[in-house]
Amino acid sequence: MTLTRRARRRPPEAEPPPHPGPHTMPWWASPTGICLGFLLPILVLIAYVGTINHPAITIRGVRFLTLPYLLLAASMLLVMAGGGWMGSLIVNRKMQPVHGDDLMRATNILGLVALLIYCLWLRGLLFNPLTVFQVFTGQFRPNRAEIGTGGGVRSLLNFSLVFFCFASYGIFVLRVRADRLCKFLIVALSLLTLYRSYLWSERLALIEILVPVVLAWTLSRPRKLAWAWQATRRFGPFGGIPFVVLYFAVGEYFRSWQSEFYQSKHLNFADFAVGRLASYYYTSLNNGAGVLATGNWPNYAFDSILQWLHKMPLGVGTLFKRVIGYEGSSNMDFLEEFGDAEFNNPSGIFQVVGDIGIGPAALYFWAVAFAAAMLLRRYERANIVGIALFPAFFMSFVEVFRYPYLGQSRAFSYVMAALLGVAIVSYLGRQRSRRQQLADRAQRFRGAPLAPRVGVPVGWR
Repeated sequence: MTLTRRARRRPPEAEPPPHPGPHTMPWWASPTGICLGFLLPILVLIAYVGTINHPAITIRGVRFLTLPYLLLAASMLLVMAGGGWMGSLIVNRKMQPVHGDDLMRATNILGLVALLIYCLWLRGLLFNPLTVFQVFTGQFRPNRAEIGTGGGVRSLLNFSLVFFCFASYGIFVLRVRADRLCKFLIVALSLLTLYRSYLWSERLALIEILVPVVLAWTLSRPRKLAWAWQATRRFGPFGGIPFVVLYFAVGEYFRSWQSEFYQSKHLNFADFAVGRLASYYYTSLNNGAGVLATGNWPNYAFDSILQWLHKMPLGVGTLFKRVIGYEGSSNMDFLEEFGDAEFNNPSGIFQVVGDIGIGPAALYFWAVAFAAAMLLRRYERANIVGIALFPAFFMSFVEVFRYPYLGQSRAFSYVMAALLGVAIVSYLGRQRSRRQQLADRAQRFRGAPLAPRVGVPVGWR
């Protein structure tokens, strides 16, 4: 955003503080950077896991992840890297940065909606102190069927993800002081997400709210923990691997560690946690490769890139299945015959290939990376569309080895909540501009000088 002549003549007391950040995200935030610098090395590491004969590595069933399938996965990563590079060349100089006050007001609105949805969904397990005590002490552990989906209410929980996108960007990047309501919502929704992760055995829920916080933090220049900030920007996801292992280990302690199968192997907990995580990602790619090796594809079921459309209510999903002739997923049949139902992730690369074919899958991955690169540019320039949507696209790269994130119902509801957040911010911005215009007219009528306009921090170009 170029400074106008009027802005250069602002009095010193009215000048907003300079933007404290470097204006650019680190290398690993771009599709090209994360594909070439992180995902390709991790793919090599996953392939190596399949050659290790260690009791901590749990790979049951037939091993399908051979060199041709590894090369296919690598080629799709290269396609995404190319799409991200081309998207980064698109420069839109007309994008407007968001006003910090508008962003934080919208943040509070979304946070209140998310809090209400959590209270409705977990009302039976949240407002009874005895039940909460029994849950945390292990005396009562409801399964997913007992919790239920709340008639579609659970899908609206992704309002909390957009809340954290807006709140973290406003606090870290725009340096807007959070009010008491915002601070309360941050604490409440963080605790509710932890509770949800424990009840639903949903590790991804906590990662989804941490990703936008980390992204916004790396775009700022914090006054404290500068060494951690620099290390995060330099090493990125490589530095986060120990934390992922620790987080995964905590979840698996309650899910699998106490089973007789793992106790009989006489493993220590550290070996179990690392081996379990390695097995988790190897079997995801192995399952996807196995579906390609044993099935007829492409099947054009669109249950990887449009899985959310299959689950649309009001008969929309049923009509869509009837139109495409959908007969159900064959993944469970494959797991029963060739794999392991305990490790049932289908891979976010091979499932798309089996769904629509190699050529269309390459085009799909290219388009996702292209869009992500354009959203990254908007994110760096404080554009509300980039703030709302870029974290979801970044999650699609983080989860690409496990399953196609953008095609899931949770990603669709995330995008819908993000678009609603964009609409709220746009409405608040129009209202603020209208008030500013009325104030300017009143001052011109009185002959007084125009009041200085304080918007986003100076420094965006």
